[in-house]
Amino acid sequence: MEINPFKFASLLFSYLRKEDIGEKKQKEIEDIMNRSSEIKALHDELCDKEKISIQLSIINSFDTQSAYEKVTRPARLRRRFTLALRVASIVAILAIAIPLIYIQTKGSKYNADLIGSGKTILKTSDGNIVSLDTISSIAYLNDLSVRKEKGILMITEYEKSAKKRSNGNNIIEVPYKGTYKVILPDGTKVSLNSGSILEFPDHFLTNERVVKLKGEAFFDVVKADGKPFIVNTNNMSIRVLGTKFNVKSYDNESSSYATLLEGKIELSTDKERKSIQPGEQVVLNKETEALDIKEIDTEPIIAWIDDMFYFDRTPLEDVMRSLSRWYGVDIRYADDDPNVKKIVYSGKVRMYTHPEDILRKFEKTGGVKFELTDNTITISKR
Repeated sequence: MEINPFKFASLLFSYLRKEDIGEKKQKEIEDIMNRSSEIKALHDELCDKEKISIQLSIINSFDTQSAYEKVTRPARLRRRFTLALRVASIVAILAIAIPLIYIQTKGSKYNADLIGSGKTILKTSDGNIVSLDTISSIAYLNDLSVRKEKGILMITEYEKSAKKRSNGNNIIEVPYKGTYKVILPDGTKVSLNSGSILEFPDHFLTNERVVKLKGEAFFDVVKADGKPFIVNTNNMSIRVLGTKFNVKSYDNESSSYATLLEGKIELSTDKERKSIQPGEQVVLNKETEALDIKEIDTEPIIAWIDDMFYFDRTPLEDVMRSLSRWYGVDIRYADDDPNVKKIVYSGKVRMYTHPEDILRKFEKTGGVKFELTDNTITISKR
């Protein structure tokens, strides 16, 4: 039987929308899907997406008969226009529509242009508040001079202030939807993840270099003999000389983490003290203050520095926290089943990807459905 691929594509979309197309046409589609694994796979991927209407109207607006006549001339080409090529045509039409389905989701007003647009601010020790995105040249702020070079904020001590030696604290706040990189006055490089706050002094005057962190940061510490670098969080203290490590300590999470890539670090709480080696991670239970050390693959831990989400059998609850911080969205669970939050996901995707794309990929690997409406992700069991 000769099949017009364009008409079939339009018919398939109507089938996916559960429109009344009649038993005969419905059986015709199902028979073709049984014969074609490609069409069946596409059907399985798209059948639960209720927000496809924009793309359906595009497909349905085609002049299907005219298009069919063009691709089937001359007669000898018609004989060669096998079922495989017809399937390929349908696949191509669907492939064009799929990316648009994700981005132009009906009912969602999420503005993808805001991804990565969060404005980082610096609160200086003398009370000034500066948007770091507005700095285009050297700026002198109290005892510091700051400048941006290749997207990195360079902070140095202001030479004219050497005699003052005042030593208040400065704060860098990175909001949701953004990350930021900074080089501190001692040369230590710090990458700050979204929703993070770093506090540091005008000068490292004492025999210690002390900073305070809320959120997540990667530190590449410059070695200074006799001057250890110390990162304090609300629950633990990390002491180093020269090393590379990642610290994650958000207030809304039940644990804090320190992961070592190079060198050696020492961690302490009010109850205990431990050291870890490269390739190890220490986990602090905030409730019990217990420190647990384990070997770990460090690549997923620091993928965010390169603007990547890297989930490695990560519980859904943790995945959603990461998406919430980056995309600035609220998370709502439609079901009370606690096991939903424990479903694990694995995958690697760019942080600047539209959240709909990530959610649809997750839907294919678990028994959970996601819906993005405005700035809220609602999660429910299938």
